[in-house]
Amino acid sequence: MKSVKKGVMAIKMLINAWHREPALLQQQSAKFWLDRTHHVSKVVAIVEKLTAIRDLSFLTLLQWHSWRLNFNHIFHTEQRWCSGCYQDWREAGLPIYHPLLWTIEAVSVCPVHQHYLQLRCLYCGCFQKFLNLECHSLGYCCACNAWLGRFFDNTAKSQGSRFDWDKWAAQSVGLIFGALPTLRETSSYKNTPIAKYRRKPTLTKFLRWCYKLGINPVEGLEIFSIIPSVLN
Repeated sequence: MKSVKKGVMAIKMLINAWHREPALLQQQSAKFWLDRTHHVSKVVAIVEKLTAIRDLSFLTLLQWHSWRLNFNHIFHTEQRWCSGCYQDWREAGLPIYHPLLWTIEAVSVCPVHQHYLQLRCLYCGCFQKFLNLECHSLGYCCACNAWLGRFFDNTAKSQGSRFDWDKWAAQSVGLIFGALPTLRETSSYKNTPIAKYRRKPTLTKFLRWCYKLGINPVEGLEIFSIIPSVLN
């Protein structure tokens, strides 16, 4: 009961902060958010108790703050989406949502449909805000309310070495998300001090290092956690 009260208080604190400073929801720096995870982690913990669903933190970036990577500007400035996924979900009667994968700056391709993610509404040409509290219908343009699942054939752009890299990067970030439970149990992430490594590489630089060496990014994280100098 005591933990429930703490969770409710944490949620109220977040809501009050957002009302005071709405611009907080447009912050693109993961460091900005990770510096404030003492409240977010409490919210996640209480939601887990209320829903009886464990490990909801793996749907967030909470765990990433312990890694020796620079996560500033890790998110896209504007929202990106896959029209194919939206359309598939609607036709199958599934919930429409915005996967965390699409928000990551290193991800520009849908690993499922292997097309570039869309940036503009095909009807009005508007960008979609990264977070928009005024838009209540996911999958619809916040400017003209058009369905964003309209198919756009960008196959012509999905060719060449650049696309191969972009596709690999998207698949790799997905692999990292999927491996979070395992990474949590890796002792080197918990017990090795990270403050002394001030020049941390970005996620994109880390992925390019793995791409050039032809190694799995999850294995790359394990190597980098032990020998951080390999990227310097």
